[in-house]
Amino acid sequence: MELRVPPLPRDRRLRRIRFSGVGRVAQPGFQEFVGPILAPYDLKGVGLLTYRYIDPAKPDASFLYLPVLRRVRRLSTAQRSDAILGTDADPDSFWGYAGHIAWMAWRFLGEKEMLGVMHGEHYPIQQCPGAADFMFCDAWEKRRVYVIEGRSRLSQYAYGKRILYIDKQAWVVTYEDIYDQAGELWKVWIDDHQFRDRAFPGATTYPEEQDFYAGLLMLDMQLEHATYVPHPGADPPGHEGWHFNRGPNARTDASPSGSIPEMFSIASLVARGN
Repeated sequence: MELRVPPLPRDRRLRRIRFSGVGRVAQPGFQEFVGPILAPYDLKGVGLLTYRYIDPAKPDASFLYLPVLRRVRRLSTAQRSDAILGTDADPDSFWGYAGHIAWMAWRFLGEKEMLGVMHGEHYPIQQCPGAADFMFCDAWEKRRVYVIEGRSRLSQYAYGKRILYIDKQAWVVTYEDIYDQAGELWKVWIDDHQFRDRAFPGATTYPEEQDFYAGLLMLDMQLEHATYVPHPGADPPGHEGWHFNRGPNARTDASPSGSIPEMFSIASLVARGN
C-alpha cells in the first residue's frame, strides 16, 4: 500500500508512505493488522494492530508500534479518532468507518442518490492531473445510498459526528462527512471500490466478485490538506493488492507465512517492524 500526503492547494509538496499491506481475520471477534510501513525512513516499521471483541461492552485493544522508540503504544478507544502517522486519517475512519459500532449512537437520515466509484477501471488508481492531483480519477456512477449519522458516546472523541453514505447494494461506505465538535464540516472521506472476480487479467480468480478496494482520499476541509492512499501502489508492478479468504496462501514480502492467527500478535507487530 502507498500513502501519499499532499498539502493543497497552496503547497504542492508530496510525501509518499509505503505499507507492506493489511491483514484481517475474524477469530476471535475481529483482528486487523496494518503495516509495517516501508518508507519513508522516519516511519519505517510502524504498524497498527487491533483486536475487537465479541462482547460489545468491551472496548477495542489497539496497539501502535513505534520502532524509533522501540515501544508499543496502546491507543484508547477515543484515541482511534486521532489522525496518525502525519496524515489526515484516523484508525476509526479506515474503510469509511472502522470504529466499534456499539460505541456510537446511530440515526438513520434517509436515502439519496450520489455519484460513487463501485466499478473502478484503474488498478492501481490514477491521480488526477494538475491541481487535482490529490484526488483519484476513475469511473463514477449513480448509486443509491443510505445516509447514517453516528455520534460517539465518548466525551474525548475528536469528532462531533460522522455522516456515512452506505451503498444500498454493496453495503460499503462510498463517502463520509466528518464534523468537529462545533458542528462544522472538518473532513471528507471518499473510497474507490472495484467489484470484480479478479484484480486484473491473469490474477487469482475468485468464484464471486470481491471488492478490490483500490484506494481512498481523506480531505481536511479546514486545513486545506489531503491524504491520498492508492492500494496497491504502482511499485512493484503487477501486485494483486488483496487476498480474500486465502489464509496461509495470502503471502507478501512482509508476511511470508500468509494471513494466519500468529501474525495478529504484539510479538509479530514488533518483529515485523524491526
